[in-house]
Amino acid sequence: MSKVKSLLQKYQAVFYGEAWYGHHISKRIELLTPEIVFQKPKENLKSIAEILWHMTAWRKYIIQKLEGNSDFRIEMNTSFDWPDALETSHPSWGKIVDDFYQTQTKLEQILAQKEDSLLTQAVPGAKQFDYEFILEGIIQHDIYHLGQIVLIQKLLS
Repeated sequence: MSKVKSLLQKYQAVFYGEAWYGHHISKRIELLTPEIVFQKPKENLKSIAEILWHMTAWRKYIIQKLEGNSDFRIEMNTSFDWPDALETSHPSWGKIVDDFYQTQTKLEQILAQKEDSLLTQAVPGAKQFDYEFILEGIIQHDIYHLGQIVLIQKLLS
């Protein structure tokens, strides 16, 4: 199996496959109630909605890079990196979830068309990183934040 196809399988496993660490992302999202997703367990912590929105932002980043957009950037700790889901103009929980699911579909479509030679290429606009590093990183990022979502859900229940 090619490395790209292996990465695609990892994305699928984390999103809706059998995970050794518990529920996959889509199952965890199904278990959330709209009543708690905008609540913060403590004032200085993020809400579940903010975390999912943040995960989506970084998935959008890699999608833009895979599509060749070298100008697309995310500045760390800005409103694009960590949008404030408690602002009055925030999207609904349904919109946040839909956007997240759309990034999954888009990533799967893009990765299904790529060859292993992509993995050693520098990410446009992020020359210090190659695609393999970033693609693996997004998977780890998703799992890390999935753990936070579970913890926040337990704290609020």
